[in-house]
This record gives sequence, C-alpha cells and structure tokens, in this order.
Amino acid sequence: MAEPLADKIMRKVKQLDDLDQDFIHALSEVLSGLQKVQIKIADLRAALPSGGSPVTPSEMKQRFEDYLDQLTKGKEPGKVRIVLE
Repeated sequence: MAEPLADKIMRKVKQLDDLDQDFIHALSEVLSGLQKVQIKIADLRAALPSGGSPVTPSEMKQRFEDYLDQLTKGKEPGKVRIVLE
C-alpha cells in the first residue's frame, strides 16, 4: 500500500532542521486525515454525457456534482482531495 500523502509530507518536513516544532505541529494537524479520491478519466467520461448528447450547463453541473457526491459519500468534504488519473 502506498504511503499516504500527509505522511510523505511530514517525513520530508521533519528532515528540515530550521523549522520550529510549532510549525511542524500545525502542519501535521492540517494534513492529518486527508483522504485521496482518485478519479479515472474513463469513469468521469462515463458519468458525464457522452456521444454528443446536448445538455445545459446546469445539467452538466448536476451530473458532475452527483458523481462527486457518489465518490465522496461518507467522507468529510474538507478532508477530501481529488486526484485525476
């Protein structure tokens, strides 16, 4: 399993001697609990209208929001980070 992004960042930050402990603690708190949600381009295309289907901007927005809601269900929105693959 890949090392979580927050752990990678904290490992690098701890290597820097000139940062004070208050900064490191604050950064650790900010980064703790971040949740990566990966989106594959093919899945995104399948979730949105394809084949030249015309939609209004509000319909496109709603489909995208529904797709994101499905991917992030049960996760704290402020902790989610979207990564396109």
